[in-house]
Amino acid sequence: MAFEEVQASPFMKWEKVGDVVQGYFVKKSQQESQIDGSMQWIYELELTKPVKIGEGTLDAGETVRVGGRKSIDMGLGKVELNTEVQIKYVEDVPSKKKGNNPFKLIKVYVDKSSKKETFEDTSDIDSIPF
Repeated sequence: MAFEEVQASPFMKWEKVGDVVQGYFVKKSQQESQIDGSMQWIYELELTKPVKIGEGTLDAGETVRVGGRKSIDMGLGKVELNTEVQIKYVEDVPSKKKGNNPFKLIKVYVDKSSKKETFEDTSDIDSIPF
């Protein structure tokens, strides 16, 4: 038997206006931000459409992680797990402070009619003979 290392899902990189990721919202967790040490929400999507990340492409069925920020946290905070969502880099908003980079406006869209089928065990544990 040969074991292989399990790789973590890559993070979505918001590089240009129009970047979009679409998939089923399957997991939400928190981890420490590498930027400032604060706790940050991390969302995991099972892709329903391929997405280009850096030099590579992830196919439908693969998973990608999306780092939380105010607009994403507010949007996904209203969405049930296993619902299909689309997260899109909509526009750059100029910074109010001279010399700062523009703010990346990212919006969350949801298709409430599109749910991922999940297995639910409805068996009665007391009916199992052992």
